[in-house]
Amino acid sequence: IYTNKTRCHKVHRSDLVAYYDFDYVSGSLTSVDSTTGFVGIKDRTPNDFKMWFEGGEYGAFDGTEYLETPNNALFDFNYDDPFSVSLWVKSSLAGAAAYITNRVNGGTYRGWILYKHASDWWEFWILSSYPSDCIAVRSTATDMDDGNSHHIAVTYPGSDALAANTGSSAVILYQDGAVEPHGGTDTDALTAASTESGLPLVIGGGQGGVQRYTGQIRDVGIWDKVLSLANVQALAIPNTRVNTAESA
Repeated sequence: IYTNKTRCHKVHRSDLVAYYDFDYVSGSLTSVDSTTGFVGIKDRTPNDFKMWFEGGEYGAFDGTEYLETPNNALFDFNYDDPFSVSLWVKSSLAGAAAYITNRVNGGTYRGWILYKHASDWWEFWILSSYPSDCIAVRSTATDMDDGNSHHIAVTYPGSDALAANTGSSAVILYQDGAVEPHGGTDTDALTAASTESGLPLVIGGGQGGVQRYTGQIRDVGIWDKVLSLANVQALAIPNTRVNTAESA
């Protein structure tokens, strides 16, 4: 469910499993209330999340701050689970960093990650074991450090077949409302082996204090379905918000 002042598009509410808007209200971060059934950060008990923020511009990460939500089966996806991730980003420091991940840092690297490469493209990985059992795709665009806000999204079809960057069996990248061609050479080696990491979801960095992000992240949404092009285009309209309170 997406709303802004000019357009309204809907996705069934049950498909949205986590949403973080990173809007500041009176100096405090707010997101989805826990009573809605989503994995949010507002009105959660202290044991439900860890957060390092010093205030200022919403969703602003300074290279040390990050948000961590405990592991939840809703977003600890297995190789055969379809899912989609959407977020707005604006980098203020060149270099490699993680946007969002529950991937193991080291060893098997099991899990999934959206990652900004040091060469200014962005990547999606889902892994059972690195480097022999995983899928990795990257954008053609190399403008993630251009100082502008960008909307990025990925849809994963719930299959160990990557195929081409078209069709229902493909991992599809989107940037600024358009399908983003895969750059470089895809890694297409995922088998029917578990990709569930059992680790927290981290926004603004990687597990274990590495790959911290400097810049802005906002309107992070995770769905347990493959979003359509129309869905992604609606999310890519500036100032669009996911209306989590609206009924399906």
